[in-house]
Amino acid sequence: MRIALFSTGEGSSYCLDNFGTYADLFIDLLGEPGNCFDVFDNQAHDFPDSFEAYDAVVLTGSAEDAHADKPWIHRLNASIRHADEAGCRILGVCFGHQAVANALGGRSGRNTEGWELGLWALDLNEDFYRQPYAQGITAPLKILEIHQDHVIEPPPGAVVLASTPSTPVQMFAIGDRILCLQGHPEFETDIVRDLVETRVESGVISEELGRASLESMSEEPDREALQTMLKCFLYGPPQ
Repeated sequence: MRIALFSTGEGSSYCLDNFGTYADLFIDLLGEPGNCFDVFDNQAHDFPDSFEAYDAVVLTGSAEDAHADKPWIHRLNASIRHADEAGCRILGVCFGHQAVANALGGRSGRNTEGWELGLWALDLNEDFYRQPYAQGITAPLKILEIHQDHVIEPPPGAVVLASTPSTPVQMFAIGDRILCLQGHPEFETDIVRDLVETRVESGVISEELGRASLESMSEEPDREALQTMLKCFLYGPPQ
């Protein structure tokens, strides 16, 4: 299977020093023997000329706004539409989740509820459990979050699969080829802990919010369950 990995951000210095780039994290999360990942640096205007050779597209997170009026984001939106037209599976995470929504007719923006940080339990609905990749997944499904933007309106034809109290569209699907989620299945807890501490130190978030976020991460995310779910979406059920 050949996958176009859209690297929409590089990662914090802590992440780069200890875990690698965002692209590295996704290859570690989703890699299987025999699969090929071609990494494209979208911020450098690096995109495939065609999607005919690709089975799937995976979009990473980013510190950028998915709804920003920037040339590379406009080109990203066009590439997402081309990938969809070519019949590729599309998996979007955090920024990627929002970018896919925007490209296909939805809308992202700032969440009036503010930042969502730390470890959160997803409220999985009946539509989630109708999906083939939901087999074996039990609630609560705990995932790491660090975002202040969210999907305000999912694209036409999308089905919302999960929510949290402050983020109604935590996960959506379009048919069996598109799956997007707001949280970070690829992150280790230490990456989010560093990002929270850095934002507290810089005054971006309050000490109170930072403390609550750090306390929430005393438990571990359900990384193995999330990994199994996403691999099932990309590759189908294990044989």
